[in-house]
Amino acid sequence: MSDQHNRSRLPRPLVLFARTMLALSLFACAGGAIGPAAPRPNVVVAPGTAPASLALGSAVLDAFETPAGAGIVSVNVTGWRGTLTTAFQNAFNGVASGGLTLELMETELSFSPAAVNGNGSTVAAVAGIRFKARLLSADGQEVAALAGTVHARDPITSNGQMTANASQAVEALYETLVRELISTHTSTPASPAPATPAVVSGPIT
Repeated sequence: MSDQHNRSRLPRPLVLFARTMLALSLFACAGGAIGPAAPRPNVVVAPGTAPASLALGSAVLDAFETPAGAGIVSVNVTGWRGTLTTAFQNAFNGVASGGLTLELMETELSFSPAAVNGNGSTVAAVAGIRFKARLLSADGQEVAALAGTVHARDPITSNGQMTANASQAVEALYETLVRELISTHTSTPASPAPATPAVVSGPIT
């Protein structure tokens, strides 16, 4: 091994330090951003049960910053209302509706640690949405409501994956709403009973 090659190698402590700083930079440094996306929720909705329309509450902003915490800095989000609307269309397009409106009253997006290294630094994160939603009748009366928190399927290891991970969280949101709200509080309209054959009395001519 040449002297030049030996001189080019970093001492092991410096290598470990560099790797640690890289891990820290993944989520503790500014630079990430979340833009519009086109989530495709994996749902099956019976005909006649899909919401007829989507309403977004005033608390659902189109542009905002995610909360910082647990070694993850805040991230700028844009086009959020459009992302939620696109997901609604992809979930229910072409399915006969039951005439109800799905209202998303709150959809608070955030990121939380999914894995930490030996120094306690976040090296993987996952998007989550804390939500409140309800179904409204045609005259605006609340039919049912649901609140909870959903998370993306997969963790991420870099700021550049945040838009895709937020999109996964939106998919999880609609999948949960279909499973726990829409499917349990709407039903397929009953088919009309078959007509009873008329009975004609008297002689047949």
